[in-house]
Amino acid sequence: MKFKKMTAAAMAAMMLASGAAFAADGEADEKISVIVDGKALEFDQPPIMEQNRVLVPFRAIFEALGCKVEYYSYDGGEAVNAKLGSKSIYLTIGSTEIYASGEEKTIDVAPKIVNDRTLVPIRVASESFGANVSWDDATNTVNITSKQGFYKINREKIS
Repeated sequence: MKFKKMTAAAMAAMMLASGAAFAADGEADEKISVIVDGKALEFDQPPIMEQNRVLVPFRAIFEALGCKVEYYSYDGGEAVNAKLGSKSIYLTIGSTEIYASGEEKTIDVAPKIVNDRTLVPIRVASESFGANVSWDDATNTVNITSKQGFYKINREKIS
């Protein structure tokens, strides 16, 4: 009986130690935060880091920027599109070729699907609509300031 308790305690300690080592060593456990115009975003699929690029859920980031979003399926492929005024971005899942307001560009990391969510590189997505993007390495936070964020209008009733 005493042997079983000691064995269980030793195994639990090893599991905790290996988990702590992975968390300190691996980037997978690092939470990435995204702030758009001063408001922290919540995601049902957390942002991920791939090749030093942050990928975030497509719909969440573009709707936070005020865009209309659309999904397309064709011949076994999938693509996403976001529009805001005269600007747009069109990304194909798995392709590094994108169209930003009709101009073809190449990006470092292709959009991908993770847990049934389309993830896109946050910097290229946000900058396509004129937003400023910065990375705070100390807090693992992406800060986005959209142009519309500079000109918010507060409506108040004057009596």
